[in-house]
Amino acid sequence: MLRCAYVDLDAALLGPGLGARALEACGRADVEIVLHSLTGAAEIADRLGLRAWFAGDVLHLDGEKLAVDGPAAAVTHHLRARAWGPGEALAVGADLAVAPAVGTFWLVGGDPAADPLLALELERHPNVRLPEGRGEAALYEAVVTTLMERRS
Repeated sequence: MLRCAYVDLDAALLGPGLGARALEACGRADVEIVLHSLTGAAEIADRLGLRAWFAGDVLHLDGEKLAVDGPAAAVTHHLRARAWGPGEALAVGADLAVAPAVGTFWLVGGDPAADPLLALELERHPNVRLPEGRGEAALYEAVVTTLMERRS
């Protein structure tokens, strides 16, 4: 069962259209959205009524600010707080920092055929998938595909 989606605000959500549809799909499926960004996550998280988000080395969780050691630690702490496992979460982002902490990670951007270093990194992370879309289209693809796969 999918319980949580960690979304890189800058790489996967900003823009009109499919990002909002992905959030709606999560809402209908009772999947918690957790935004992360270097800056600006607080205002958008507040507008969306989210209970958790992280920026830099600070996890905001149910009204508390918690110091964490990077994005993967923020995800791990959040999952533990909710009593969920990594397999119950997906993430969508532009770098692999969160990939070790979730069951499925959708990498936005990057082409392993053109970037041999990325290809090597992907070998270390078998849970990484490459969406056909970019940006908010990648978020929508990740959410809808993962929800459909988990239903089967």
